[in-house]
Amino acid sequence: MAERPRSPGPGVRGAHPSCPALILLDLNMPVMNGLEFLEAYEQLDWLQRQAIVVVVLTTSGNPQDLARVQLLPIAGTLTKPLTEAKVRDLLQTHFPPS
Repeated sequence: MAERPRSPGPGVRGAHPSCPALILLDLNMPVMNGLEFLEAYEQLDWLQRQAIVVVVLTTSGNPQDLARVQLLPIAGTLTKPLTEAKVRDLLQTHFPPS
């Protein structure tokens, strides 16, 4: 079995003006799962992390997974399936109209 890379991908290397304002992160991703991504993301400078809202998408009802996620730098969790109403609520909460 090939070992998965442990270095963060381009989205974790550092906030940049072209960085996203919102990351919808699935816990069950190939190569680097969502928990590994968040652990790498946590290594970014505090100011960089503050510029990005990370929301975890999950189908997991596993209490251990959910407890571990709550300890990491996220703005919240959403359960799948992702609906228009959930996205609207998320945007109103984190990106209210000026």
